[in-house]
Amino acid sequence: HQKWLEQQDSPQTFASGANPYTGKTYTHKHAKTNYIYDGIDVSKWQGTINWKKVKADGIDFAFVRCGNTSLSSFTMNTDSKFAENVKNAYAAGIKVGVYYYSGATSASEAKKEGNYVLDLIEPYKSKISLPVVMDYETNGSDRIYKNYENTSKSTRTTYVKNFCAPLTSAGFQG
Repeated sequence: HQKWLEQQDSPQTFASGANPYTGKTYTHKHAKTNYIYDGIDVSKWQGTINWKKVKADGIDFAFVRCGNTSLSSFTMNTDSKFAENVKNAYAAGIKVGVYYYSGATSASEAKKEGNYVLDLIEPYKSKISLPVVMDYETNGSDRIYKNYENTSKSTRTTYVKNFCAPLTSAGFQG
């Protein structure tokens, strides 16, 4: 795919126009591409989404949250809108990727999350054409932040690799 982009594109400056959700105009300059893809990430917090309207607004792709691990304990949860969002985004012609809001504080927890995500997304494999992403962030006071502060970059990289291992083995792009 990258080779095709390099053959098709030339460096320029591009503006996609005003984003229908933020009202901001974005300008993009990159030597590898001469077009901008507009995308969103969604979870249960956006409620019921009118995916046909999203597509009509010019959105090309969506990363859909499939679940999360609790910030207070290692409890994995499925996003209540996951299945609905994947099916309806795909039906509207929007490319779909998936993300999981990680709460891993060890390599073994990260692997459990990866396996949990694999179980969640396997039935939707034909609808997911973009990567599966581990969303790993902290808010400065939760158990994940405390772990982050006490581990090395190398250790946290191991978390990501363990999360991705079952997914890439099953053929998903991570």
